[in-house]
Amino acid sequence: MSEDTLAIMDLTRNISADWYAHKIRYPWLLPGFNKYLSRMPNDFWDRTPHHTNLVETAHAGTNRSTQINLRPLEAIQRCVARTTYLHMLNILKHPIEQELLMLR
Repeated sequence: MSEDTLAIMDLTRNISADWYAHKIRYPWLLPGFNKYLSRMPNDFWDRTPHHTNLVETAHAGTNRSTQINLRPLEAIQRCVARTTYLHMLNILKHPIEQELLMLR
């Protein structure tokens, strides 16, 4: 074998050993990758998607609804608008509650 081949084999061995050492530090990690190490029933494992597309889509939607990843000015404007809306809602709600109390 050439010196390059031996160097690549050694590098691969080190990478594999490092990968495995990392995985055994966390007892839940390998069962998450391997159906036969998992305590999950086989039919559940088989029906679970092998990708994270749904989670990624939900994450993007959550960022939009919670106003994460906005430019600073846009975030401030939305915050001010929401605070103003809630303040106005409270002002409008108060007289209605007073009238309802008087009707009792």
